[in-house]
Amino acid sequence: MNASFKKVFSVLLCFSILATLMAPAVSAAPAADVTDISVEGTQGNDGWYTSDVTLTPVAPGSLISSNGSDWQQSIVVKGDRTSPFTYYLKDADGQESGAEKITLKIDKTAPRIRSGSAFKDGGIYCKTVSGGIVEEYFDKILVDGEPIRYTQDDYDEIKYYFTINTAGSHTVEVYDKAGNVLTANITVNEDHVYGDLVQTKAPSCTVRGNWEKQCIYCIHKVIISSTDAEMDQLHDWNEPTFEWAEDGSSATASFTCNNSELHAKTLDAEITSEVVTPATCVEPGETKYTATVELQGQTYTDEKIIKDIPISAEHAWEEPQFVWANDGSLAYAEFVCGNSSEHNKSVVAEVTSEVVKAATCTEPGETKYTATVEMQGQTYTDVKIIKDIPAIAHSLTKVDATQASETKEGNIEYYICGDCKKAFLDAEGKTEISLEDTVLPKVEVKVVKGDANADGKVGIVDAKLVLKYVAQMQTLSDKEYKAADMNNDGNVTVVDAKLILKLIAGINNA
Repeated sequence: MNASFKKVFSVLLCFSILATLMAPAVSAAPAADVTDISVEGTQGNDGWYTSDVTLTPVAPGSLISSNGSDWQQSIVVKGDRTSPFTYYLKDADGQESGAEKITLKIDKTAPRIRSGSAFKDGGIYCKTVSGGIVEEYFDKILVDGEPIRYTQDDYDEIKYYFTINTAGSHTVEVYDKAGNVLTANITVNEDHVYGDLVQTKAPSCTVRGNWEKQCIYCIHKVIISSTDAEMDQLHDWNEPTFEWAEDGSSATASFTCNNSELHAKTLDAEITSEVVTPATCVEPGETKYTATVELQGQTYTDEKIIKDIPISAEHAWEEPQFVWANDGSLAYAEFVCGNSSEHNKSVVAEVTSEVVKAATCTEPGETKYTATVEMQGQTYTDVKIIKDIPAIAHSLTKVDATQASETKEGNIEYYICGDCKKAFLDAEGKTEISLEDTVLPKVEVKVVKGDANADGKVGIVDAKLVLKYVAQMQTLSDKEYKAADMNNDGNVTVVDAKLILKLIAGINNA
């Protein structure tokens, strides 16, 4: 209803109420216009709803019905639609309106990917991808926010097709007219990404082999076959036959294949050599020649040993025996060959000498003589040591005689060598004596008991001297001390002084 109609309706309603109050009741007035309804649902784009829609009468106490018989306070319109919806209203007094229509555009379903389409959210594709979209109320397709071209096919259901050829990660958005959106994040690779190569047919030198590898994101498959060069590396060769030159300088290796007698090959070998038995003065030497070839990654060898080294002019000399002159001035070395005793040689040695021990006044010196010879680049030596340096004369010094005393030993006159420290009676060093024989003992002095002052007699003076010693007023020499020690107990005391006095008085000290 428009605004003017609402205004007229309000005025008429007021007059109707007043007339009812003021006049006696007669017949009921016509029902009021209650066709106003409210429409509630989730709003989409351009008047579309993306949810079920609820229709409710505006007038208080009014009811609504979709068939004119089942009355409710509100009804819910479900399902996608664009066709008019018919409804009926009943006011609070029970008066019913005629059939009313309202056009509702409802689309609750987002576009979907066509069943069987390879296109999907999170998909990874090679080079290009095509998608099929099913949507009755289709609006547009955006890739990374930009619209793209599409085609339409309405044969069995409404479908829209598009293709993406640009490599990279993309966001695809498909919108319907109500604003519902289908979003898919995809990746388009620049090329196929292949898995492992799988052998489907084993190759040989007579059969071409096949291998396949398939893209991990699509059904694309690549088939690879053996090349002629690869097949040539697959022969099942027998052990080769080697043919040698007489002198071992060259050789060839001939191969035949187990798979076909027509497959044969002869290769020139690489030759190396080494001496395995050197030549001696009695026998020629031997050389080992080794032939080497490689075929299909495998190495084959053969050997040939030839006695081609001439007899050597050099001998296998053993250690020589040296023969010396008695005085060491001359020596020669006698060699014998280890290969044959008939091969021998004597060589005069070069002799050098050095003093290894100098002569002394007691022993002669020693000289070391060294004999040296060379044979076939090797040096041999021998050593002889001889005591051939005469002893030197003694270096004598005279020691004068000294008299012995009661406190000190004396000595006789003698001579002593400054080098060997030996003693001699004569200046020529002919008569040797020991150092003990040069010593004169101390002179023994007779001690008189009681003669403390050593004046040759015993008296009161000696007793007084002992008492002074005891009182630490006097010192005694060794001789005086022995004389004062009357009882020989090793100490000088008052007892010794009493014993001296008794001796003077003629009293027996026993």
